[in-house]
Amino acid sequence: MSSCKAQDVLVALKLLTIAEEPWTFPRLASSLSLSVGATHNAIAHLRAAQLVYEKRGEAVVAKRRLADFLVYGVPAVFFPVRGGIVRGVPTSTYAPMLVKFAAEENKAEPVVPIVWPTPNGKVKGESLEPIYDTAPKAAASDPMLYELLALLDGVRVGRGKERRACIEALYLKITGEGDVPTVTPD
Repeated sequence: MSSCKAQDVLVALKLLTIAEEPWTFPRLASSLSLSVGATHNAIAHLRAAQLVYEKRGEAVVAKRRLADFLVYGVPAVFFPVRGGIVRGVPTSTYAPMLVKFAAEENKAEPVVPIVWPTPNGKVKGESLEPIYDTAPKAAASDPMLYELLALLDGVRVGRGKERRACIEALYLKITGEGDVPTVTPD
């Protein structure tokens, strides 16, 4: 069994957004622009990593374990790759639903948003490769997935108060608990 891949993270986050809804591999794959085989492999990887478990024949997210992995594992394994100024979709604390987390110190100077590069992007900003290539397309049709991906990017690239706010919000969104491990800002 191989280790988790970036598309596995995308699949895990999508499983969170569909919660109790019944799903099939073809529907899940289609919603993420993945092949059915890649989606099946992702579930197998997630099970092997104990980020997902089986309950009554369904894959269920191990929420606390996934939240810990997103905060402590993902930034190291799927480190952020930044690029030049491009048009794209805002992410991290520049995503519309997360601007409230933008640090005060950033408001005093000109702001260059962080964006996922996309050909039809409406915002000009610093490029950040998404966790997986199809993430922006999948997020476009699922606002909750977009928010989770943007929070994850806030954990990956945020500094200080922004990162801490994204960590707290990610734990709350995933686990429903306010019990967040102590994390010191970078």
